[in-house]
Amino acid sequence: MLTDPTGTPMSATHTTKAGRRYRYYVSSELITGTLEEHTDALRIPEAALERVVIDRVARLLADGPKLLLALRSSDVLHADGAQQRRILTAAASLTGRWPLLGYAAQRDALLALSLQIGVNGTS
Repeated sequence: MLTDPTGTPMSATHTTKAGRRYRYYVSSELITGTLEEHTDALRIPEAALERVVIDRVARLLADGPKLLLALRSSDVLHADGAQQRRILTAAASLTGRWPLLGYAAQRDALLALSLQIGVNGTS
């Protein structure tokens, strides 16, 4: 799930100008309201946001200690050392293949993970 700085869910949407489709992620308030009504709401180009997420996940997979910390803080990792080694081995393997997967496969992998992603609104 993708949320804006206020914790409001963000949704994928699009607009069409001159026959070209522009895809965005927007704070839920912008689906029915305006930016003037919801000054904290965000509208972020889809491709730009997805590139940032893909890059950050790749960096997390490459950093074993940070990956384990993230998993522990999400309460999905137990103290079992064998489990942690398996996770680190799988992450290292995926790190090596990640750049070769291509955008569509990377996106599908991220969707399968059901990540909780918060956008902070700063560049």
